[in-house]
Amino acid sequence: MSRILDRLSQVLVDAKEVLWNFRTEADDQTGQIHELAPVILDYIRMRLKEYPEQGGVVEVAELMLRFREGARVIRKTLHLLENQGYAAQTDFKDVWEIITPVQGPRHR
Repeated sequence: MSRILDRLSQVLVDAKEVLWNFRTEADDQTGQIHELAPVILDYIRMRLKEYPEQGGVVEVAELMLRFREGARVIRKTLHLLENQGYAAQTDFKDVWEIITPVQGPRHR
């Protein structure tokens, strides 16, 4: 019986550690998303100066390569920018339009 209780106790300790690590990773990702958002806007502004014909349209894959982040982090960051009025999803999968403050929010 003591052996079963010891094993159960160890399982609970392990579960607590896993949950703690999961929460810490989620907190880190949230902070990372908030840090990445202005960096993406700066990148688009720079790109618009050099290549105005490209406009503010970006693909998730392009941003993944540029910032060496995973698709989930890039998408969450773009959704954050969308909520702030700086980005809008297009009709194409993983293609977004970045709206600079000069352009103002786009109305559909």
